[in-house]
Amino acid sequence: MRPAIESRRLLLALLVCALAAVAGCTDSTAPAKSGPPTIKGSLTLRAVLRDAGGTTTGTRVVAEPNGIRVYLLSAGVEVDSALTVAGGYTFQPSPGTYRLRFRTGPLGFTTSKEFSVDSQTGVVQVESYPIQSVGDLSSWPNPFVTLLNTRFTLPSASQVALGVYDLANLRVRTIDAGSSYGVGTHVFGWNGLDDANQPAPDGAYWVVSSGPGHNWAELVFKGP
Repeated sequence: MRPAIESRRLLLALLVCALAAVAGCTDSTAPAKSGPPTIKGSLTLRAVLRDAGGTTTGTRVVAEPNGIRVYLLSAGVEVDSALTVAGGYTFQPSPGTYRLRFRTGPLGFTTSKEFSVDSQTGVVQVESYPIQSVGDLSSWPNPFVTLLNTRFTLPSASQVALGVYDLANLRVRTIDAGSSYGVGTHVFGWNGLDDANQPAPDGAYWVVSSGPGHNWAELVFKGP
């Protein structure tokens, strides 16, 4: 009788394994296969709006900017980069500790927070990072249609380059390649034309003043 019992037990075990295979079951003791860690985040741009007299009237946000370069840094070294799509970016790095840097127009912004990933990390969701105007610039009216005025103040005399860039860091208009400016307040204008003297498309731009010791930019809108 014992051989018959053992045979039944063997057949029952084989049947259980076959059913498990059909159902897609796996051995619960086998280690789970983990994919590469994923880092995801998003950017927003924030601008100050002003009327024709230069009075602040509110703010405007570009919630899903395209084409902004995002760099992944490890120990201060750039190891990867990506362009935003609808404001979002994604990296799949090797395990390590990282920081992010964003570049829009000629400006770079680096996060102050470091984060670590290892082989067991799934998705790291980075808090949305807002990018705002930098430095002693004010532009009006913003938005504008035919003429934008921008004021800047220098604490000391220096050479200054003035220009307009799109969000992807491409220069749209060179207003001044680098003239000498004295101490005090100066105003320059942009008529909305590009370097080919063609109307720039409606949209968001960085108006920039740069020189020794400063690199300032303000986000402006051409069109409605």
